[in-house]
Amino acid sequence: MLQPRKINPGETFQRLVSWIKNRAVKDKMPGIIVGVSGTDSLVVFLAAYAAFKELGKPQAVMAVNFAHPGSLQKSAEGTIACTAGDGKDWFARQIMPWLRQVAPDASYVLDDTIEFSDDNKRWGNIFSRAISDTALNHGMLGNYRLVAGTRNRTEAVLGTYTLLSRNPSLQPIEHLYKTQILAICEYLDVPQIAVRKSREVDCDCGRFEVQANHLDALDHYIMAQQGDLDPAFLETIDPDTLAAVRNFYIEERENNAFREKIPYRPTPTKTVYQGEDIDSALQAVAGDADLIKSVSMVTPRIIIDNDSASAHKLVMNGMRDKSAWQAEAFALMGTTGLSPDQKCDMLNAVFGAQVAALNEKQVDALAKISGRIGQYGFSFPAKRFTTQSFAAGPSLVERAGFTRQTRASDIRDASLPKSNPQ
Repeated sequence: MLQPRKINPGETFQRLVSWIKNRAVKDKMPGIIVGVSGTDSLVVFLAAYAAFKELGKPQAVMAVNFAHPGSLQKSAEGTIACTAGDGKDWFARQIMPWLRQVAPDASYVLDDTIEFSDDNKRWGNIFSRAISDTALNHGMLGNYRLVAGTRNRTEAVLGTYTLLSRNPSLQPIEHLYKTQILAICEYLDVPQIAVRKSREVDCDCGRFEVQANHLDALDHYIMAQQGDLDPAFLETIDPDTLAAVRNFYIEERENNAFREKIPYRPTPTKTVYQGEDIDSALQAVAGDADLIKSVSMVTPRIIIDNDSASAHKLVMNGMRDKSAWQAEAFALMGTTGLSPDQKCDMLNAVFGAQVAALNEKQVDALAKISGRIGQYGFSFPAKRFTTQSFAAGPSLVERAGFTRQTRASDIRDASLPKSNPQ
């Protein structure tokens, strides 16, 4: 049984440093800003600092930590420090002083102006600071910093990250699981309180009981799902623990699935040009031969958009002359969202009044079959057949005796040989 592979934390960290350095040189990065609050951000910040130190400008790397309101005090020398006595601001009190020792030439900011641990405002603050030294006319004079994200692979797979965290210019550790981040922290001698806090429940940062109490098992389960670990290894995990992480994984993946899809964008079919619109298609099926190509152009869009109203309207207004666009009429009957009455109307228009004798189940089946015939067989003239040709020869269906149809509605380049699948 394969065991989880252990990373070499020292070489992994150095590769991270090299990647940031090379990226900075290639893309002329003037600097990097990191919001620091835990182990993930510490790895990112220290790697960025090491990279820019090699480039001779460590001061171009800035760490920003957000303490709770009222927890900061300025000394007579102007130094800002955290004086909170509770456990809320452990990072400001214990980690920031350590960072100043191991990365003395970096830039540091402690901010206590944001209430209620508002992550959206924190991200806004970081992005604002990133360009705070640029000219008012928005001219980038080289005095700005790129925002570095701190999302690890565990978070990326589960979707347990805020939407604004999708916006940084670079995501250096998205390939590293959380347990691997902790291994790098041990290598870097990060204070143990930071490592320990990564295994404690913290609702503010979205770390709940399963992540806190079963981090290793959770990472192993995700690794198995991602192909990074033999699934047989999961049999060595305590059954109750395995059930807990499996349920957590399934729930988080379902709840956060939308994050991988956003921002939602319309397809190119949302752009409608003259001659490719529904009105032109209606004129065509009503007898305007000059617009007949619009039927072929608009049919795919109707089906993709599940525009059942337009599908019904087009078929019902144009079946006096079926020959020029019968294939499209077949395809339109497969449009999602058609009501039983709409399907029956369309089938009657295509096949004749005998469809009226069919029951609702039969009407639905015939409409689906008709839609499949239209879409898969010979519907859209850009691709008359579904099987491709080999080299410049005929396609499989052409070898069986079929011939590519040519119609007035074709939008395919007529100069192409019929064996060309385009």
